[in-house]
Amino acid sequence: MQRSTLIEKPPMNATLETPNGALTMKGQRTKPPILLHALPDTPDAAALAHYLEARKCVLFAVHSPDELRLRFLRERPTAVLLPATLGTESAWLMTAKLRTCDPDARVVVLCESATAHEVSLGRFVGAGAVMSASASPAAIGNQLFGPSFGCSDN
Repeated sequence: MQRSTLIEKPPMNATLETPNGALTMKGQRTKPPILLHALPDTPDAAALAHYLEARKCVLFAVHSPDELRLRFLRERPTAVLLPATLGTESAWLMTAKLRTCDPDARVVVLCESATAHEVSLGRFVGAGAVMSASASPAAIGNQLFGPSFGCSDN
């Protein structure tokens, strides 16, 4: 007699632990998103930080390419936000290096104007998006964490 194996469905309140936090069966994150960024100290960057912190993001600032790679490996961030250059490295080189460590890394690059050439370079190295540095905090947040990110505005 052949014995069959019953595969049970997980309970609806089950969670799946991921490096970026636990996900519920409905896809809701139980831990806050983690952002690793290398933005200069500007009013736009401060407004973005305020927007993200108000939505319970954990922010880690880095100041060099070496610090970026070390923090990336240690923190396993949900997303990385890069300026066009950091120290002596371009965002394109940093993106390629990060995606070599983790092919699923979500990297968004902020450029002065996000020209067609810069967007093309971003696609080539695997950046999730290339945006203008003057984009709104909500637009940047949506590129970093998805369109539902800003839905919980209070």
